[in-house]
Amino acid sequence: SNIDPSVPDANPVLLGYQIAAGRNITYAGSASDSDGDLLSWSWLYSKNDAPLVTVNSGVGNVQDVNFSYPASEVGSEYEWIMRVSDGTEAIEKSLLVDVISESSPLASENSLTLYANKDNMIAQAHRFNNWGVFEFTWAKIGNGIARGIIGFDLPPVPVQKITKATFIMSVMKESNELRGIPNEVFPIWDEWTEGNQRFDKHGTNLNVPGYGGGSTWSCAKDINIANGRSECDTSWDGVVGAIPTITPTDTVMHKAGDLETEWDVTKDIITALSSGKNKIGWVVNKANQTSGSLRWYTREGALYYGNYLLTPRLIIETNSPFTTPIVSLSSLKSNLYHGEPSTVLVWDVKGATSCTASGGWSGIKSLSGTETVSPATDATYTLTCTGPGGSSASHSVMVIVRTDI
Repeated sequence: SNIDPSVPDANPVLLGYQIAAGRNITYAGSASDSDGDLLSWSWLYSKNDAPLVTVNSGVGNVQDVNFSYPASEVGSEYEWIMRVSDGTEAIEKSLLVDVISESSPLASENSLTLYANKDNMIAQAHRFNNWGVFEFTWAKIGNGIARGIIGFDLPPVPVQKITKATFIMSVMKESNELRGIPNEVFPIWDEWTEGNQRFDKHGTNLNVPGYGGGSTWSCAKDINIANGRSECDTSWDGVVGAIPTITPTDTVMHKAGDLETEWDVTKDIITALSSGKNKIGWVVNKANQTSGSLRWYTREGALYYGNYLLTPRLIIETNSPFTTPIVSLSSLKSNLYHGEPSTVLVWDVKGATSCTASGGWSGIKSLSGTETVSPATDATYTLTCTGPGGSSASHSVMVIVRTDI
């Protein structure tokens, strides 16, 4: 079986498992052999990639193991392994555990999670293509250059409350990972459009042409991505100007087996909010010129694989709880194609006591959650939330139903 921890995940928004320092925990598991052979078992862990330590072992039924994480362990990462053998071959299950502070905003109400509202991939070799409806985005060099573009709606979080902002993407596939792959992010201050071109869906080499506006390698907001040429005045290759001449906001070295990539984008969020912007985005680029690439899940990938937590997301941490409503709402698809009857809405709200849906959906909603919707025609979904003293805030997303294909 999988490893089953006795303590709930301290922050289910993040992939993997988080536990607050100072907690005791029990890990449980089970195993059986179809031939009836007597099994031996062992519990092991590695802390921060150090050599494995055996905690307990035995023969027969797997026994639970107890463990404590003192306050000094904040920031540590453990990999727990349950290994079972019949004397001929062995199998194992593993669980990654991140230790966070009990008072960390990640374990409290002092954080807001924003889910991406647009994403696509652009490629140098396909200068006028826009893969806005795609299960992954790609950062690579070798056989062409590809970059991902991710965008968020940005609610009016008070700048003075912000302590940290983290941009997170979930890894789908890695190559040449043992070399170490540095990946950098650059803020997008231009307005840009996701577009609705679909390519290589689920590996079937299906190319559905897009129409209307969309960002491409050459253009932030190409008027018509179907005509194979740029209609912008200047080339932008993902940002204003050529990327090599711009300093990235943050660069993160990918290690083999990493499930997520996290960039510190605090300064970009503060800059955007201080200037009154209500949108923010980043270009994701592979920093060095060697081979190797990373693929991350997009919103469409999260929907296809049935896990909204794979969606690119932005976590804004604050120094105190929100006192007025802040609403984040996103759809995992902006365009529904023929044969794709539904999408998932995902939201997170802070500083409110109640929320109500209107437009394409209705009813009282929780302060965070997901809901599957199946519009027959284009629909706008609005979430309005009320806080103490009658203060309120709302956010809307639109889902387009394509009937031409």
